[in-house]
Amino acid sequence: MSDREAITVPWRGKARKDVFGYADKLGVTVGDHVEVKVSCERPNFRADIVRLRHGIDDPAGPGVRETVHSSGANGEYKGRVQRIRAGSYMKLDDCEEFAELNALTCSAWIRPSPASQSDQGVICRWNEIVESGFALLVGANSDLECWIGDSGREPDRLRTGVPIPSDQWTFVAASVDFESRQATLVQRPNRRWPHADAWATVSAPLGCGGVGDTAGSLFVAAIGEEDIVYGHFDGKIESPAIWRRALTVTELESEAHVRASRHADADLIAAWDFSESISSRRVIDRSPTGLDALLVNMPARGVTGRRWTGEEHSWKQAPEHYAAIHFHSDDVEDVGWETDLRVVIDESYPSGLYAIRLIAGDSEDRVPFVVRPGPDADRTRVVVLLPTLTWQAYANANHFGGPSAKVEQAEDRWIADHGLRGLYDVHRDGSPVYYASRLQPSTMRPNYYAQNIGAPARMSADLFLIDWLLEQNIDHDVITDQDLHREGSELLSHYPVVITGSHPEYWTREMVDGLRGYLDTGGCLAYLGGELCYWVTTLDPQNDAVMEVRRDSGSRTWTALPGEHHHSATGERGGLWRYSGHTTQSIAGTGYTAWGSEQGSGYRRLPDSCNPRASFIFEGVGDDEVIGNFGLVLGGAAGYEMDRLDYGLGTPPHALLLASSVGSHSESFVPAIEDVMDASEVEALKPDHVRADMVFFETGTGGAVFSTGSIAWSGSLSHNNYDNNVARISRNVIQRFASGVPFDVCARSVERLDQYNR
Repeated sequence: MSDREAITVPWRGKARKDVFGYADKLGVTVGDHVEVKVSCERPNFRADIVRLRHGIDDPAGPGVRETVHSSGANGEYKGRVQRIRAGSYMKLDDCEEFAELNALTCSAWIRPSPASQSDQGVICRWNEIVESGFALLVGANSDLECWIGDSGREPDRLRTGVPIPSDQWTFVAASVDFESRQATLVQRPNRRWPHADAWATVSAPLGCGGVGDTAGSLFVAAIGEEDIVYGHFDGKIESPAIWRRALTVTELESEAHVRASRHADADLIAAWDFSESISSRRVIDRSPTGLDALLVNMPARGVTGRRWTGEEHSWKQAPEHYAAIHFHSDDVEDVGWETDLRVVIDESYPSGLYAIRLIAGDSEDRVPFVVRPGPDADRTRVVVLLPTLTWQAYANANHFGGPSAKVEQAEDRWIADHGLRGLYDVHRDGSPVYYASRLQPSTMRPNYYAQNIGAPARMSADLFLIDWLLEQNIDHDVITDQDLHREGSELLSHYPVVITGSHPEYWTREMVDGLRGYLDTGGCLAYLGGELCYWVTTLDPQNDAVMEVRRDSGSRTWTALPGEHHHSATGERGGLWRYSGHTTQSIAGTGYTAWGSEQGSGYRRLPDSCNPRASFIFEGVGDDEVIGNFGLVLGGAAGYEMDRLDYGLGTPPHALLLASSVGSHSESFVPAIEDVMDASEVEALKPDHVRADMVFFETGTGGAVFSTGSIAWSGSLSHNNYDNNVARISRNVIQRFASGVPFDVCARSVERLDQYNR
């Protein structure tokens, strides 16, 4: 019985995932198109474009609500299984420098991850079909190997027979002289490595008289033949180089020679410097030939190399200390599927959240996309900022599965079985996953339940808000995080009110600046969620489908490796926005304080809720009503992850603390780790820190902010056929904010009560 078969957790939905797809774009507008890539294990599948409204079939809610949108893409399609192309590597397309070599030397510094049971390419130009070319690799027995083949002859396969130590830097090289038909392998661990038995020098005669003339690309960190790539390397590689002559053992063992020769040796074919162009896919060749190469599938850059001493922690300050690339056999930037259908976005698409619904037999999938208003479209007065980076960050997270999962779905099993990973996971070699791409099948779906809480979350929870807005006939547009990242406050300036989704956790600097700029010029923010602006996030400058996160503090499932806390995309420090001076409290009045996966709760009104400044918020709500002790997300509007007011962390002094869930949560809820100095403080902090606070304040520029302090808030909107106090408060706030009537500047002397000022 496999490990996955042994897991017994509640099952939800269909047990099989026979059809799965992804789209090349998430956010589109009129004039754009979406290319959809599908893998289907059935002979045929049906595709229809649907506008999403409510994705969850919980009987306590309105059920699944979606409408088919007329499109030329709707119809029947032939099914086919498409394979996932995972694993990162460097690739140099075929060039004449490798033709008719009389001698050859390949070298590199490598730091393999714990032993693999298969061949792992280091520097390879090898055609497996005709067994021609050359390859320097770590063999299945973890020792250094060299393959030399001339088409039509039995290839030579040399090996040292001495295992290369894992997680240690080792210099490896193969020197081949075809005239004398001699080959030498050199394997030298870093001089600080104490075990001499890991060193090896092996010389042997060759049967081959050359490397053949078969054209092909050169690979670093893999073995490949154009589109067929295998033998992926797990670990770090630094300074790969190739000569057109056979270097002697003395030359190879001289690290100084290797370094100097990159600039002066006329026999040097290529010497790639990984410390250059760290923010790009480009790999710079420092040799006279200038054979720059490209990286495929997003290996980790901005990582420590063999020269890193711990004195510098930013690759921008000491790039020579970061002259390595960390390759992984499970890296993915794009799984590489071919397009099955193309959806053209025309004027018939109002701004909203859509999906390509795929049906094959009794299996279904919904590939989402967001239609934002075009540049010439009439704007509504309300815009929903969908937290699409948070959707992407949590997608495909195997970490939340396993025996502790509260629910399992077909998507979870498919993702795990196909080796895909998310930003909360580690790679096969145990190193953190720094990047997440949208260009792959994903659990980012409208009907998905978070495994660790057994309840709707992210996209499925944000549809509760969309459904409620449509039910209330509140005209609105929708935009994505990527839209805000690109266009900043100018995009938001079209709208009197911006509404967040339920879980806006991941923010780029451009997004933070855009929201602050919007509020500074009189905009209104309805923050109807929790954990706003938590993680420093960057988007890849060449492909904004890829996001990067490096965690070193806060509530996390892994910590970035030593010296690797600065993002490769921009060089900025990763971690929490809180430690970069951008606290959520200073933006929205509340910030992350606690979380729990058990029963949620409601809010109790506090004296500030009777302040005339807040009277519009509670119209139709009784003074003693418990607010939101119901809902589709853990049964309460205050739950899952929650925020609290904190003047010391930047809550404006005139902010009103309207309501709180303090004292109503079970012992299973725990304070945010960044507020806990040591384990002994956890219980002491619980009475005050485990709560969701509802806060309101004016910005001083005519705008205002309303914060609910809870991810679960939107799950309560549809309760009792949308007639409830959570829905009433939300409507009151949005109507007032959308009116465009400026808020007065209000000064207030705040009594900082102990229970609200820690």
